[in-house]
Amino acid sequence: MSGDWRADFRNIARKRRRALLEHPWVVDFMSGRKQRGSEALLLVEQSLSVLDGVDLDARTALKIPMTIDGYVTGTVLGELREIRVEETQARDRLGDAEVTGGLEDWMGRLDDSGQFARVLRIFREGIDPDAAETRDERFEFGLDCVLDGVAARIGIAHRNPPTLTR
Repeated sequence: MSGDWRADFRNIARKRRRALLEHPWVVDFMSGRKQRGSEALLLVEQSLSVLDGVDLDARTALKIPMTIDGYVTGTVLGELREIRVEETQARDRLGDAEVTGGLEDWMGRLDDSGQFARVLRIFREGIDPDAAETRDERFEFGLDCVLDGVAARIGIAHRNPPTLTR
């Protein structure tokens, strides 16, 4: 570990995300039973070692990597859903015109309902919330939010090695 808690947790989170995206079957496996093998325990040990030198009780220390892993896993679930939609469109040979036409019909129904002005604004501004090219950016934004929350919650300095300030 580098001694920079944010960088260390960021690296762990990125590796975890990459591994889950490369092996999507693991996500299904994870939901079926608790992981207690040596690989899972080594990941927990490594994550807890990031907090060496921070005066935290064991329960709080464990919650931090669990929270980060929960964010990573949830994000990967969303990304896998997006990837499956893309694969289905490719398999069904849906062209851009068909996809765009379907989207326009859907947006028309949303507009007719009068309930989705904010959602429609996003699409009308040309923002695709599921765009493949924004996945890394979305992941990093969320990870920053989680790490900022951890820092605020336990009083760790934002960009420095772990020290307890409260």
